[in-house]
Amino acid sequence: INYLVSKGDFSHVDLGLSSFEEGAVGDKFAAKVLSPEDNSINIYVEAVKDSIKTAKIFDTQGNKIDAITGISWTTRYTILSFRPMKEKQRLPQKGRIEVEMLPDFKVYELEFKLTDIPFYGIRGE
Repeated sequence: INYLVSKGDFSHVDLGLSSFEEGAVGDKFAAKVLSPEDNSINIYVEAVKDSIKTAKIFDTQGNKIDAITGISWTTRYTILSFRPMKEKQRLPQKGRIEVEMLPDFKVYELEFKLTDIPFYGIRGE
């Protein structure tokens, strides 16, 4: 069983990305742009999903881009995906990504084991 412990409350963190080209690296949480797809951006972040509340994408002028945000995760990292909200809208190639997250967290792993549990039904007499 994994569980998350934090010493603070959610705060806004700029991941330090300025370009959304494949391989671009940010300076927070090992943020990295994965292979961009047709008008979508996927960002790798070394943070567990439960530490992230929201994610937003901004252009170089600081304007928030209306985007659909998807989140997929493992126990060790999260992938943030951005797609445009409107059909003809294009995502910027440069800008910044901001996440609202727990900035000081640690994931603990607890060993858990089930034993002596029969996988057959209980028969009445």
